[in-house]
Amino acid sequence: MIGPNFDKEQYAIVSYNGLALLDITREDEDGYDYEMDVEWLQYVGHRDINGKEIYEGYITRNKRGAIGVVRFHNYWGGFYFATVFGHDEDGELVRSTSSVPMWNEWGTLEVIGNIYENRELMEVGK
Repeated sequence: MIGPNFDKEQYAIVSYNGLALLDITREDEDGYDYEMDVEWLQYVGHRDINGKEIYEGYITRNKRGAIGVVRFHNYWGGFYFATVFGHDEDGELVRSTSSVPMWNEWGTLEVIGNIYENRELMEVGK
């Protein structure tokens, strides 16, 4: 089974069996099975602390409470935690731009959403 994909038209993450991305429950204007416009999500090979599979583009929280997006870094040749919010010296959650390689983070992450359906999680105060 191919992992989840973001369907840009339904604005939802969906899963497919096989490589043909056709929705046979819908037809296009010519009466053919509807070809879907999707963006592939890459499975990182790890699960979060609740057993949920982690994919590139997922919004996660680490054990320190920092919130970030899982991304792939071509230079590092692996996934990294692109921090969106971290804690300042007073413990307040603030916008951050740091990036952390995932080698030591995998066992600490909790999936809280994804960049497609939960963009509000990346806004200040959310």
